[in-house]
Amino acid sequence: MSAAGEAPATAEVSPDLYAEEFVDFFAAGWRAPKPDGFLEHFKPRFVVDVRMIQPLAPSTTGVADFERFFRGLFDAFPDYEVQVEDWAARGDTIYIWLTHSVTIGRRRVTYPGVDRIVLSSEGKVVEREAIFDPTKMLPAILRAPRIWPRMIRLLRTG
Repeated sequence: MSAAGEAPATAEVSPDLYAEEFVDFFAAGWRAPKPDGFLEHFKPRFVVDVRMIQPLAPSTTGVADFERFFRGLFDAFPDYEVQVEDWAARGDTIYIWLTHSVTIGRRRVTYPGVDRIVLSSEGKVVEREAIFDPTKMLPAILRAPRIWPRMIRLLRTG
């Protein structure tokens, strides 16, 4: 990555090396302090009309919607974490295998997922689709009624 925090020009690296750089960038973003460090890390790597698709919640379009959604996520789940397990790339698309971890009430919930990320020729995120089974969180959510109002707000964000 350049000193300015921008992706290297695609002509400078092979597609696999470019994908590897993005996966490293992605993992670093999830290690950043939430929400502000996380948001500031990712926002420069998005196209203006970035599309975010996730289970249960409405899809979002644009950097402002991305920020609103993730502020809501970290408000509901301050310790939400994602660990990169593996990745693969094909053309302009990167698939990142993840482990999600979050405390809901007094229960730690961990579940697998995949993020499908489409990059522009400049290395910016055009679309991100989160693929996971949200019902893994349901038993803990149902046992933690104090989280319900924040969950409703989060699921309406869009």
